[in-house]
Amino acid sequence: MISIHLLYEHDLFGSPHGCSHIRLLRPFSHPAIASQVQVTHGLDLPEGSPDVVIVERSWRPGMTLEAAQNLVTNIRKKGSCFIYTLDDNLLDLHEDAPWETFPSYEQRIAFRYFAREADGIIVSTPNLQRRFIRLNKNTIVVPNALDERLFLPQRSATHGRNLGAIRIGYMGTRTHASDLLMILTPLRNFLRKHEKEVVLELVGVFSDSRLEQCFAGLPVRFLDVGDSVEYVKFIPWAHKNLHWDFAIAPLEDNAFNLSKSDIKFLDYAMLGIPGIFSAVSSYKDTVDHKKTGWLCDNNTNAWFDALESLFSDASLRNSLRENATAYTTNRRTLEHCAVQWLSAVKSIASD
Repeated sequence: MISIHLLYEHDLFGSPHGCSHIRLLRPFSHPAIASQVQVTHGLDLPEGSPDVVIVERSWRPGMTLEAAQNLVTNIRKKGSCFIYTLDDNLLDLHEDAPWETFPSYEQRIAFRYFAREADGIIVSTPNLQRRFIRLNKNTIVVPNALDERLFLPQRSATHGRNLGAIRIGYMGTRTHASDLLMILTPLRNFLRKHEKEVVLELVGVFSDSRLEQCFAGLPVRFLDVGDSVEYVKFIPWAHKNLHWDFAIAPLEDNAFNLSKSDIKFLDYAMLGIPGIFSAVSSYKDTVDHKKTGWLCDNNTNAWFDALESLFSDASLRNSLRENATAYTTNRRTLEHCAVQWLSAVKSIASD
């Protein structure tokens, strides 16, 4: 049995971020590998000497190079294998937006330090692997997978809602506001054309005041998740409150998004929601066009046509819903994929 300590990324209050649940806490607590690992987790190193210490992303708020160096030194003193893991290209994040405060110049240096010093790195996509393998040859891909224990059985198309207006949805953090703004013109045109027949519901991005102004006068609702922000609370909340006929997942084609995963497709699929997805690398390798989802070029005509197609064709929506859920349930849940995490850790620890 291998002992593993998880230093997950957390906020100022010590709460793990959504990616921490998806990429560390849920996989390493899953029954599929429970008999083969002894797992602890926290905000700092344990008193003992685990076989492996996995450090996630920026680990703690306000990360500095000195803090990173001290952590690695203490891991080495314990004789533990040091693995770094991340699911975003933090090295290039906001390089074209100098007004953004995260990551700072020093934080970028700390991330590079973690990457170079680690015995190995675990990332979420092949593109992210190509970016980090320059810093560490021992970089392994473990794709995102969802914990089926958090999700209820798939719902019917009309579960929890009255028949009437078609509900379209989008969920994403404030950092994804620019992705939604990318399709503002076709989305506004579509909503204006069908204002008596549809409603767009937005989750998360409503904190960006630009969106409220852009959708003024259109059939748009901003849903507040209340105290269900943390991932393990958000998924039950979403299952109860998101009764969407279909959802959208626009994604700008830029250097940072190139390394993004297909997590939104997985979430939508496990919630029983068919979707329209930008035809970029994050989705093209997963979404089977018109079978498990609708792949859409990032231009006005393509997005307007995609919205019209799913709005007008209930049988297509049902088919996409069923196929997407079947794919995710059978191939991208921890029941099938948790072992990939264990294999990656053992591979790095044995080198």
